[in-house]
Amino acid sequence: LRPEQNLSRAQIAQDLWPDDPESAGLSWIRDSLYNLRKVAGIDAALHVTPDSIRWTPPASYYLDVAVHKHALAQCQQAMRESRAPEVKQWVQDVAATMQGELLPDLEGQWIDELRESMRVDSIRTLEEVGAFLWQRDELAAALQITTKLIAIDPLREASYRLRMEILSAAREYSALEDTYLQLSKRLRAELEAEPSETTERFYQQSMSAHTLAIAPRTPASADSQMPHQPIGRQTEWQRLYNLWEDVKGTGSRCVLISGEAGIGKTFLADRFVQHLQESGVFVLRTRSYADDELGAFAPIYDWMKDQRLQTAIERLPVKMQQEIARFHPQLMKRNSALSFPEPAIHPYHRRLLFDSIQAVLDELDAMIVLYFDDIHWLDRETIAWLKHVLRHGGHSRPLLILGTVRTEDLMRSGEFRDWMESLTQSDLLTRITLRRLSRRETMELIDTAGDIPFSADAKLTLFQLTEGNPLCIVEYLRTDLVKREHQSSVPEKIRALALERVRVLSTQTQDLVWFAAIVGREFDHTLLELGLNQGEYNILDALEDACRVELFLPISETTYRFSHGLVQEAIYESLLPAKRQSLHRRCAAAFKQRHQEDLGRAAAM
Repeated sequence: LRPEQNLSRAQIAQDLWPDDPESAGLSWIRDSLYNLRKVAGIDAALHVTPDSIRWTPPASYYLDVAVHKHALAQCQQAMRESRAPEVKQWVQDVAATMQGELLPDLEGQWIDELRESMRVDSIRTLEEVGAFLWQRDELAAALQITTKLIAIDPLREASYRLRMEILSAAREYSALEDTYLQLSKRLRAELEAEPSETTERFYQQSMSAHTLAIAPRTPASADSQMPHQPIGRQTEWQRLYNLWEDVKGTGSRCVLISGEAGIGKTFLADRFVQHLQESGVFVLRTRSYADDELGAFAPIYDWMKDQRLQTAIERLPVKMQQEIARFHPQLMKRNSALSFPEPAIHPYHRRLLFDSIQAVLDELDAMIVLYFDDIHWLDRETIAWLKHVLRHGGHSRPLLILGTVRTEDLMRSGEFRDWMESLTQSDLLTRITLRRLSRRETMELIDTAGDIPFSADAKLTLFQLTEGNPLCIVEYLRTDLVKREHQSSVPEKIRALALERVRVLSTQTQDLVWFAAIVGREFDHTLLELGLNQGEYNILDALEDACRVELFLPISETTYRFSHGLVQEAIYESLLPAKRQSLHRRCAAAFKQRHQEDLGRAAAM
């Protein structure tokens, strides 16, 4: 930490072991030097006298503090010279070296001052980098910086405000409101304070601007008047509308609507395809299932029996009708010229089969939408055909492939994942991610879906319970739980969705989830490790799995929280009494071990 300085042994002993006699500290210095000199070549970097020690850094060595300071300096230099790629590269080194407190076991004024100095320098540089990237429209990178800033100091209001400003520029108003609510909650809980007037004014102005109508990108014609959009989804609806306008001009595209369970993916997609159907668009809809017994080409079996397609099929050449007959055997009864097709094993037969399916769609005198609910469960053969459709095109009419997918399922199927990656590389995929509703949007949904009027306090209570998840809101209204004085249970549909996520996990990860539900909504890695005795690597592996299915969300390097309060509550309530009591005992033992040096203060917290 102090290279090229002659440091007295007495001062080093005082700094490192302030509570021990100087003689003991000097003895530990001698022992440390003895062990250090076993490292080959170390003597060239050490200058040792009976009274002092000096460290001269060798040509090649690694010290995280030195790397951190160098990266900060390089960030500043790159910003002064407006070199954005280098700024992004160096800021990664800054973040990578900020993995915890500097020398956490040491106490004393000198180390406190050094920690604070490094913290202030790091925060100032990161804030400057965030603003620098934002000004250059590198919004995603700038948002990553603000996430790091909030993790470093969860009570620093300037970091939240910078994030809100970037989100406003990105028109991510739901995330902006989430950030504001997160700041308000932390300030009230930790400092019994409210956001500053500056932050409050910016928040109100941003949300007021969001309420203004979003003008369509192209003038609305008689056949494209947009209906009333689902609550809180105006931006997403406009994106869908604009994407459809692009498809009408360019040919083909795949659009995914993603988000957590209950966020309203299917509802939004249903409303949008209904609007397209009313405008004369031909929609073929299907839903995929994980345990579909039909297997290969399951959606196409359904489509080819659709009465609306029969005329198009009959106009095809006999060779193509014969291929379609494998999905619709009744065709052979109606046309004696058809025989059962050969298995599509060889590339020629496979290509003919794919072309025949596409030819049915090309025969339609309409724009086409193929709508797949839970698209991630599509079978391998249907995915292969969709690849063929998008790759070889040749459509006489626009084609939109629209799918819904839970965020946690995006990476589950290898075949589906590979297809998504290839579409991304070909610039044929757009993903629209749905966020939770804001407080204002939640209250609007309550007014719309509720059978009776609710007071402002009741609406606020429901928003706090559901955290803006539309399905949770509707289920609470349906089960009437919101009017109970004490909330002691979770709606059955919400409970089923939460437990469904748990069931897909390994036994080891399930054990971690049960234990975390006992700890509470928010928990840290260390307490899990103490309570489960699975080892650090296994704990990290299980945490990664739980985050993948969006049961947990990381909020700092070591702290996690359940993605929704109702998820934690549902899992907790599902535990049998005996198992719950056992986990409570293990949690108490882990808590005691974690805070054994100051148990009274920890318990009070």
